[in-house]
Amino acid sequence: MASTNEQTISCFGPDSSLKTQLNALWNKREIEKINQILSFSIGPNSPLHFSLDLIACSKNKKKPRSLGLHIMSYQEALIRRNPILKGSVDEELKQQALEIAFVSHKTLACKLIKCFNVDKPNFDLVKSCILQTVHDGNLNGAVAITAELCIQNEFSLFDMAIPALLQNKVNLLDQYMQKSDSTQNQLIGMVDSWLGPDFDVVEFMTSNNLTSTKIEILRPQFLDKVLTRWLKLYDKEGDEAKLCPNLTRRHLVAKLRYILYRYYVEKIASFENTKELVQKTVGQDVAVQKELVKLVLETYFDYAGATYWEKVYGLHQSTNVDTADLEDENWDLDEYESTMLGLNENQQKFHSLALPDSSVHFVSDSQTLDFCQSVVLAGPANVGMDAEWSFSCGRATKVALLQIAVKDSVFLIDVLNFPTDQKSNLSSFVTKLLLSKDYTKVGFGLKEDLSKLADSLPEVQNAVKSSVKIVDLHTVSKHISRLYPEVLKTTNAKAEYKSLTGLSKLVLQTVGLPLDKSEQISDWERRPLRQSQIQYAALDAYCLLEVCNVLTSRLQSLDPCLTIENVVVERPKQTLARGRGRALREQYMGIKASLPKPVMPPITAREFRVVCDTMLQGLGRQLRCCGVDAEILANSECHDRAAVLARRHDRVILTSGAPFVFLSAQVPNGRCLNVPNEMKAKEQAAFVLKHYNVKVTSKDIFSRCQLCNCGKYLQLSSKEMLRAIETKQHGSLTTLPGSHIPWDAVRKQASIAKKPESLSSLAHCIETYTDDDDFEGNFCSSDSDNDCSSSPKVNPPESSFSFGRNQTQSVQNLGEKIEQVVITKNPKKQPHSVISYFISPESISNCSYLEYESGTIVTKLPGENQAQTASLLVEQVPKPVCNEVDDFYCCVGCGKAYWAGRHFGNVVEKYKHVLQQ
Repeated sequence: MASTNEQTISCFGPDSSLKTQLNALWNKREIEKINQILSFSIGPNSPLHFSLDLIACSKNKKKPRSLGLHIMSYQEALIRRNPILKGSVDEELKQQALEIAFVSHKTLACKLIKCFNVDKPNFDLVKSCILQTVHDGNLNGAVAITAELCIQNEFSLFDMAIPALLQNKVNLLDQYMQKSDSTQNQLIGMVDSWLGPDFDVVEFMTSNNLTSTKIEILRPQFLDKVLTRWLKLYDKEGDEAKLCPNLTRRHLVAKLRYILYRYYVEKIASFENTKELVQKTVGQDVAVQKELVKLVLETYFDYAGATYWEKVYGLHQSTNVDTADLEDENWDLDEYESTMLGLNENQQKFHSLALPDSSVHFVSDSQTLDFCQSVVLAGPANVGMDAEWSFSCGRATKVALLQIAVKDSVFLIDVLNFPTDQKSNLSSFVTKLLLSKDYTKVGFGLKEDLSKLADSLPEVQNAVKSSVKIVDLHTVSKHISRLYPEVLKTTNAKAEYKSLTGLSKLVLQTVGLPLDKSEQISDWERRPLRQSQIQYAALDAYCLLEVCNVLTSRLQSLDPCLTIENVVVERPKQTLARGRGRALREQYMGIKASLPKPVMPPITAREFRVVCDTMLQGLGRQLRCCGVDAEILANSECHDRAAVLARRHDRVILTSGAPFVFLSAQVPNGRCLNVPNEMKAKEQAAFVLKHYNVKVTSKDIFSRCQLCNCGKYLQLSSKEMLRAIETKQHGSLTTLPGSHIPWDAVRKQASIAKKPESLSSLAHCIETYTDDDDFEGNFCSSDSDNDCSSSPKVNPPESSFSFGRNQTQSVQNLGEKIEQVVITKNPKKQPHSVISYFISPESISNCSYLEYESGTIVTKLPGENQAQTASLLVEQVPKPVCNEVDDFYCCVGCGKAYWAGRHFGNVVEKYKHVLQQ
């Protein structure tokens, strides 16, 4: 056989010729010729390094299908037929196979590792190469091979999983976790611990030497989404409470917010209903109990309610709620409850059930189900169907109660507690009803109810998909409004009814009175149900038949052929020719586009007051740059805080995405704006200014402190600033920690009282002072490229924060902890012409002065007894600048010093499209 190999090689030329020819044949996909050559070139007596040589020289080894993989598959089959070949594998051959493996596709890599015994007697050699690959920056390759070999347990989470997560490589992380249940549980548990109230992200990052991360990864909102996705992806939703206690608590608090929102803002839920849901949601979790008291007090300012829940859970000694005026030994919980129940009695008139209580039947077993079938399936008729969902603390929501209404009876079927051994009878009845053409099933949003019912009763899934004669009044009402608007006109135009929606509005338009929806979100899992719940559930199904009868009568008065079934496909009687209709539509759209849009009355930048939600911090800094009074929520603050500030200080809420619906309901119409999140911060600022018709002038630019949002400055001459600096140098002032960064203001900005509790908040604060894509610095502080025309340049160190020339200090001065965690950006180098800056006279404080000995700015406002103080941050001002600059402007709120520089010109150029003359 050896002579045959030699003859074959001589036939095709030297080794290089053979390799070239194999690659050429592979490009043409001439597999048979390749196999013929391999059968002569590679035999039982051929050395294994010969096939490795061919694999190493094959092209495109990183592709899923390659010549190298084809050769390896051939060699693999040969080794299976001749296992003795594995005995010739030495350490040198293993190392050669491993080197090829880590420059190949994962499939080829695993074949090389297994066929050449690289994983024997253990994975130490493979592990060292994988770790080296990670160190070299090839995390993708390391994860691919690790996942393919299923050796995740050989590594710690900090080797690959945590770095992949902190770099937001979600797909790569899914690949790593997919086949390892233990890795899934470990990583889910670790990320959940990051949501804990006492978790210090900075300490965690530094102690584990994690220096590269994307800030958004550390936000609780992102971690929530990641964990929720993993639980669903890996089918662990049932174990959420065990695996993710912090995530579970977070979801409970979110559910609590919704319950309180319906009670305080929408004013739909009754006190009894709210109390019931709150107690079920809160349970015995003390942390959630405290959060409940905090929400009631700080979000809705209900001191009595906060005291009530404190006493219910015995928290009056363990919370910081200021309810001293209500702490009374004679304060009676029962008296408060009775008072609230009296206040919650609805003064409005609502539609009521026309049937007696004896006609409402509760179905909980096969015996009562038989009676239900005998009545419902007695003959062709309309059948009203509705469902109430469970409001449990788990992730899954199923049907708790199924309501079926006929002419003289309503049946409430207890789906949740129906005996397991009898559920097949229930499924059989529901299937027969849905598939029968003798009964018209009437509902409102019935498709979603039936989908939830299929989750609760899997045996009816096919019937739900194939159901016939389904009439959804939600769809019907839309078509009637479009085609026959007079059918749904109502004479009842009371103000309290104008906000009605859904079925309640449709009942008002047809029967004359709306539905009382206070029990809609209720604890439908409790047994026995309250009488108000029974009445609500029965009416929700029976009113469908009443609405159906009224609509049918009104439609047939217009046309005897009209029914609620065919109105959905009905077309307007008068239709235009196709071409004529299109022409008229185009003409209408042209006229509509040319009509002037309503314009809001103009407002000055100084009068405009906003609060920016957490995801719009960049927008807030841009608006401050234009002189707008902009409060910015820190990452650690919840969305509710925006509504509180808006109501308290008459501000406009700027938010984006899902929070808009929640926040807009808490402020007057037009006081909450949904800002497009696909825009950059600069574009968002222009969008907001245009929407509210805000007039920005050059005097408004930098009229507010970028650091603390204060709108007043103390003006100091160069001599006064020089005196303050010299006083500082002579030791009269106490050196501040991190002297080149105003940490006190940073903490104030991030709402951190004593120390940075999370890396996300800390990084947001630091980012406030650094250059980014949309904001290049402060108007008066100079850097190496944005300097005064006559000021000497000071080149910043390579690893410095981009605060400007006066703040170019090495990260080392901030402490090793911050140096290892925060990744800073270098300032952009874009030359701009110098534009003179004249600060607005309105921004100069006439009530402030500087105490040189203490270095404190003192502000005494008229009518106030206590003066406001702020330490002047003279350490930010290089002494040579005092010889080049005439005036300094020092914020009376935080003490930051500003002086004229080129950045004013940069910003004027950037906002020239919105500036007014």
